[in-house]
Amino acid sequence: MHIIITGATGLIGSAVLDIALNDPEVTKISVLSRSPVPQVWAQPKAEAIYVPDFGNYDLELVRKLEDAKGIVWCLGETRHGSITTEDLDRINVQYPLYAAKTFAEGKNVFNFVFVSMLGIERQLHEDVVDKGKAEEGLMKLYKEMPNLKPYSMRLCAMDYRGHKAIHQYIKYPRPWWKILASWVIPMVKWYSAVLNCDSPDFGFLLTELAKRDGSPIESEYAIEEGRFLLAPGFNPLVEKFRRERRMLEDAKTK
Repeated sequence: MHIIITGATGLIGSAVLDIALNDPEVTKISVLSRSPVPQVWAQPKAEAIYVPDFGNYDLELVRKLEDAKGIVWCLGETRHGSITTEDLDRINVQYPLYAAKTFAEGKNVFNFVFVSMLGIERQLHEDVVDKGKAEEGLMKLYKEMPNLKPYSMRLCAMDYRGHKAIHQYIKYPRPWWKILASWVIPMVKWYSAVLNCDSPDFGFLLTELAKRDGSPIESEYAIEEGRFLLAPGFNPLVEKFRRERRMLEDAKTK
């Protein structure tokens, strides 16, 4: 099975890539990136594909990805330095919507797994507003293109401390807001474990959704016709998916 990953040089993307590399059901991984991806070096089933502009895919690339079952979209940006509001909108809103429309075209089913943020409805800051705009756009495309199966995972906290395989790929020096997050996330996990999803589990969840048949998520924490999932629903869904995989593996051995 062929899946696509974006944002693989970031923390969440590297977690997804590690899980996908070790998933025997995933036979091919196309990593779309504007920079080198050391994590795929010497990995026979993974290829890093240089994309100079995520708002304009050439026909050759689209054809190369035409057999992909789904994509895990981890690409995103936050307000910092000299980045403009227009750049944030282009990266966080326009890029994922363009990719969803482009890669779903002509396919029977194409899963678009989007990494979002918990608290969108509060619109506390610009990054959350952009995620909300992208979600609205994905639902609109879903109505127009029934073969497009979007999922949005509204993440609160992801603890990566135990995910040793990705530590060497974390970029240094880290910006201040990521350093702050590394202190805040353990606190969230301690006081409200239901809002945390450890990175191996989150990577597994995103990979599974990209591989599956596009059915709506069945969970008390699922909204928007089962297309979006709130953070408290992550760990129960991970357990459900793992149980299903164990049952399938047991059935094969009988």
